[in-house]
Amino acid sequence: MVLHISPASFPSSTDSDSDSLSSPGRLSANLSDSEEQLDKLQQVELVRTVPMSQWRAGTVQAWLEVIMAMPMYIRACAENIKSGKVMLALTDTDLEAGLGISNSMHRRKLRLAIEDYRQAESGHGLSNAADLEHHWVAQAWLNDVGLPQYSQFFHTHLVDGRLLSTLTRADLEKHLHVSKKAHQSSLLLGIQLLHMLNFNKELLQARRADCENQNSDLLVWSCQRIIKWLRDIDLKEFAGSLQNSGIHGAVMVLDPSFNTDSMATALGISASKHMVRQHLSEEMKALLAAARLELVEQEVETVGTPPTISRQSSLGRSMISHIDGQHSFRQLKVRPQVSFNLKSHGGVDITSLNASCEVATPQPENSPARNLSAADLTNV
Repeated sequence: MVLHISPASFPSSTDSDSDSLSSPGRLSANLSDSEEQLDKLQQVELVRTVPMSQWRAGTVQAWLEVIMAMPMYIRACAENIKSGKVMLALTDTDLEAGLGISNSMHRRKLRLAIEDYRQAESGHGLSNAADLEHHWVAQAWLNDVGLPQYSQFFHTHLVDGRLLSTLTRADLEKHLHVSKKAHQSSLLLGIQLLHMLNFNKELLQARRADCENQNSDLLVWSCQRIIKWLRDIDLKEFAGSLQNSGIHGAVMVLDPSFNTDSMATALGISASKHMVRQHLSEEMKALLAAARLELVEQEVETVGTPPTISRQSSLGRSMISHIDGQHSFRQLKVRPQVSFNLKSHGGVDITSLNASCEVATPQPENSPARNLSAADLTNV
C-alpha cells in the first residue's frame, strides 16, 4: 500500500521561517546577540589601542574573556572590577578572593599580563611573549619540542607565552604533570631558546624555514626536523623512536653532555650495533660541531669573550630586544646549564638526568616577570 501524504501535512519552510522572523521575541534575541558580539569586538579593539588604566568595565571583561581566554571568571569580574585602574592594582590575594581564581597558575598568568600592560603604559610596549597565546603553546610549541603528550595539561592551565617564561622544574612537575626529569629539562631548554630569541615567534619560524632543507642552525630545529634529518642519513627505521621523546635542537646544542650515546639511547640503537652507532657518530659530529661553534662565535661577537661549554658553567646568554626597530644585545647573567643525561630503560624511554642544579630561566629586562617577587612566582 502506498501512503500518500499531503504537502499540507508539513508546515511550509517559508511559513516557518516567516513565523520565526516575525516573532518579536526571537527577532529581539537575534538582534541582542548580534549587538552583544559587535560590542565585544569593539571592546577587544580598545584593548589593543587604549592603555589599561583607561579601560572601562566592558573592556576589562572583553580582555579577560577573549584575550586571556578566561570566560569562567567573567561574572565575578563584572561584579567586582569596574575599570582598568582597579585591575592594575589587583594583588594575588585579590584575584583569589575577589574573582574566585583558585588556580594558582591562572592567577600568575593574570599577574604577569597586568604587569606587562603596566610596563606598556610607560612606553615599552607589550612584550613579545604577549603574542604567544595558550593554544600556540599547548599545540604548536609542545609539538615542536617533541612533547605533545602534555598538551591537555598546558591547555587546562592556559599556559601562554608570559606564563611559559616563568615555569620552573617544580611548576612542571606539580601543575603540568611532567614527572620525567629529562622531559622537564627538554621543556626548560625549549623555554631557554625562546628567551634567547626574546620570544619572537616570527624570528623562530623564519630561522626554521631557512634550515628546513639544509643542515644548518641546529639550535632552532624542532623534533620533527631532527626526525627528517635521521631519515635523510638512512636511519629511518629508528627515527620514529624520537616521537614524544623531548629531543629538539636546543637540547642537542645547549646541553654539552648530549652526544652520540645520548641520541643512540633515545633511538633504541643497542650497543651491539657498532657500525650503525659509528655511522650516527660521524653524522652527529659534523652537525653538533658546526652548531656549537656557531653559538660560540655569536657569543664572542656579542659579548667579546668566548664562553666555556662545560657541565659546570652555561653558555653566556644574550637576549635580542627591539629598541626603535633596531636589535640590541644584552648580556644575561650566567646560569647553571640544564643537563639532559639519558638513561636507557628498554632502549627507548628517557627518564633521568643530572638534576644537580635547578634551572632559573633567564628573564629579559622588559619581561613582566622581572617585577614580580619570588613569592609571587612560587605562590602555588
